[in-house]
Amino acid sequence: MSSPVTGTFDEVKGHNGSVLYRKMLEMAVFIGAETAPAITTIVNASGQLVIPAGYESLGVMSKEQGLALTPSIEVSTDTGYGYGQPIRRDQKSRDIAPAFTMKETKRAVLEAYEGMDLSQIKAAATTREIKYDRPDRTATRYVRLLCIGMDGDGLDAKFHGEWLPRCSLTNVGAQTWSEDNSLEYPVTYGADFDARVGTSQRTFWSGPGMSAELVAAMGFTVSTS
Repeated sequence: MSSPVTGTFDEVKGHNGSVLYRKMLEMAVFIGAETAPAITTIVNASGQLVIPAGYESLGVMSKEQGLALTPSIEVSTDTGYGYGQPIRRDQKSRDIAPAFTMKETKRAVLEAYEGMDLSQIKAAATTREIKYDRPDRTATRYVRLLCIGMDGDGLDAKFHGEWLPRCSLTNVGAQTWSEDNSLEYPVTYGADFDARVGTSQRTFWSGPGMSAELVAAMGFTVSTS
C-alpha cells in the first residue's frame, strides 16, 4: 500500500507532462499474412527495431489522418427496482478498429484496399499492363497488422507498437481522382481475438529512450531477469 501524499497542490497533483507526454512524430504500418510470425518484441537487445520476415510496410500514410485506433466497448447493465442507476455493469466485449489511408500504389496496398490476394497477378509481357477483377463476393481475408510510432530521435527514441494478429477489412473510403491530390487508399479493419497467440491486441513501449527513470515515471518497475 502506498503512503499518503501531503503538501501543496503543486506538490501533490502528480503532473509529469514534460516527461510523459508522447507524440507519434513518425509512423509505419506493416502487414503480414495470417501465417506471419507472432511478434513478442519489436526491438533487439540494443533497442533497435526488428520487423520479422513476412511483414511488409504499407508505405507513406496520409498526414492528416495518421493512424486511428478506435476502441468500442459493449456493456451489459442490470437495474433494480427503486434504483436510479444500474446496480451492475458487465463488459461483454471490447473491440479495436484500426483505420489509416495509404498513399503508395503497390501490390501490398492494393491487396489491403481490395481485400484480395493478388500474388498470382502478373503484368502482361508486352505492355506490362496489370489487370485484376473483383469477384461478386470477396472471401474474408485475415491479415496481421503491426503499427509502430516513434517519439524522439536517436538515443532518445521511444517506440510505441500495436500488434493486431487477426484483422479483416470492414470498410474502405472513397477514392478521389483530382489534379490537386494523389490517389489514396483509405481502409478500416476490425481486430478479432486470435486463439493461437491468446490476444487481439499486443501493446509495446520500447526503444533506446526507455530509461529506467522513464519506466519508473510511467509507474512500472524494471525486471531483475
